[in-house]
Amino acid sequence: MQRFDKNFQALAQFNVTGWDTTSVLNKPYIALDSNDNVYVTDPDNHRVFKYGNDGKLLAVLGKPGTDLSSLNEPTGIALDAADNLFVSDSINNRVLKFDPITK
Repeated sequence: MQRFDKNFQALAQFNVTGWDTTSVLNKPYIALDSNDNVYVTDPDNHRVFKYGNDGKLLAVLGKPGTDLSSLNEPTGIALDAADNLFVSDSINNRVLKFDPITK
């Protein structure tokens, strides 16, 4: 993952744990919260990561399954103005809403 400023100058670079798949269909999705923390999906490993704007891993959401704390190929991801996180849980045919993650 790389971060750039508005002039496309590189600011930071960091690796995302789990992005080792060569799948054509399950590419990660990325979103930013109001504090420029980075949220990324890891569809093949059924997780969502939260990184600080410095690249430090702050939180991991999800595990394989169907309960409300589990994901099954999370794809789309978005945050609203209040930093609520919405994740499209594709195989479970649902969109999950998570309260702001303050870690």
